[in-house]
Formats: sequence, C-alpha cells, structure tokens
Amino acid sequence: MVAHPGPVGIVIDEDTALVLNGSAAEAIGVGTIALVDPAKDKARPYLVLKGGDKRDLALP
Repeated sequence: MVAHPGPVGIVIDEDTALVLNGSAAEAIGVGTIALVDPAKDKARPYLVLKGGDKRDLALP
C-alpha cells in the first residue's frame, strides 16, 4: 500500500461484513474491519470498526 498510495485497503475479519450505503458504513458480525489509507497514516489503519459500529465515511 505504501508503494501505491492511491488505493485504500479494507481488511475484514472472518464472520464479519461491511455494509456501505452511500458514505455510511456499518460493521456486522463478530470481528473487526480496518480501513488503511497510506495517505493518512502509513503505519496503521485510520479507522477500525467492530461489529455493530456505524460511521459516516465522508466525515473526517
């Protein structure tokens, strides 16, 4: 990801799903979802959602 900073990576644990509706994101299941954007932070995910978490991805 660092070599190609344009893409955003999404890591989804087993038994977990990411539901997107426009800019709204919701994690469903027992695991976590990590969003990785090298333009924001090269060392770690900038957002981690656990099952039941909701977030508007358009917000900073």
